[in-house]
Amino acid sequence: MRHIFVIAIGCLFFGTSVFGFTQRTVSFELKLKGKETQLDLNSVFVLPQESYTIDLQSTQWIELVPYAGQKVERTASGWRIWAPSKTGIYAYTIHNSKTGETVAVHEFVMVPKTEIKQGQLNGYKIGQYPQQKTSAQPGFIEITPKNKDVQVSPHFKLGQFLCKQAGQYPKYVMLNEALIHKLEHILMALNAKGIACKSLAIMSGYRTPQYNADIGNVKLSQHQFGNAADIYIDENNDGQMDDINRDGKIDAKDAEKLYALLDDFDRSNPETLGGLGKYKANTVHGPFVHVDVRGKKARWGF
Repeated sequence: MRHIFVIAIGCLFFGTSVFGFTQRTVSFELKLKGKETQLDLNSVFVLPQESYTIDLQSTQWIELVPYAGQKVERTASGWRIWAPSKTGIYAYTIHNSKTGETVAVHEFVMVPKTEIKQGQLNGYKIGQYPQQKTSAQPGFIEITPKNKDVQVSPHFKLGQFLCKQAGQYPKYVMLNEALIHKLEHILMALNAKGIACKSLAIMSGYRTPQYNADIGNVKLSQHQFGNAADIYIDENNDGQMDDINRDGKIDAKDAEKLYALLDDFDRSNPETLGGLGKYKANTVHGPFVHVDVRGKKARWGF
C-alpha cells in the first residue's frame, strides 16, 4: 500500500463575499500547466517525476515557496517543476510580496493508469476502460480517510468526487483540473446572477467503468474520465435541489432554471464548453443538472 504525504503550508486568501459566497481570486494571473487561473487555490494532477510549468505575465514581486525537497527550475516566465517519485499530495505556494496575496497549489502525484491489473488497482475495482476519443487522465488520485477532505479548489474537496461504488480504502479517482476550474467559475457566475450558493452539491463525480456498467449508464460516460459532475444547489443541506426559481416547489422547473443559467455560462465561456443535461426527480434522487468538459457542445434532458 502506498503512503500519502500531505504537506500543509499556510496560505492567505483574498476575495469578495456575495450572499455568503466568497470569490477566492487574486489580482495576478498565472498559467498552471498551460491553463490560466486567478484562483487562490489550485490543483495539478501529475504522474511521478512528471514536469510541468507555471508561467506569469510578469515575475516581478512574485516568488515560489517550495515544499521540502521540491525540484524547481527558474525559467524566463516562471518555473519548471518536477513532481516527486512517490504518490501523494504535496503543497506549495506562490507569493506576491507587493500585494501580500498568496496562491496555494496542491500537487497530486497520481498512480499511473498502467498499474491497473485485471481490472483492479490495489484491490479497488476499476474495470475495463472503453475505447474512446475523449482524452483521459493518465493516472488516478489515491484517496484515504486522511486525505479525502483535502481541498482541490477554494470550494470543493477531493472526496466530493469519489465514486459511489462499495469498497474499502484506499480508493481511486480520475479527475480533470478543467472540471474543477469550471465548477468554481460556475459558482461565481451563479452568485453574480443572484442565485445564492456557497458551493455546489455533487451528486455524482467520478465513476469507475465497473460502476458505470453496473448502473447501466452509457458506455462512454464522461464521468469515467473525470470530466463530469452531476450537480444541484443545496444551501439548506437537506440533500435535494433548492427552490431556486422561488415558486414554492422543488421540481423539474428548478433543474430547468439551473440548466438555462449554465447554458448561458457555456456561451460566455467557450474555453470550457461541454455537455449539459437536465434531469427530473425520481424515487432515488431529486432534480439535478449534469455538466462536463468534453470540449464540444452537447445538450439533452427531459
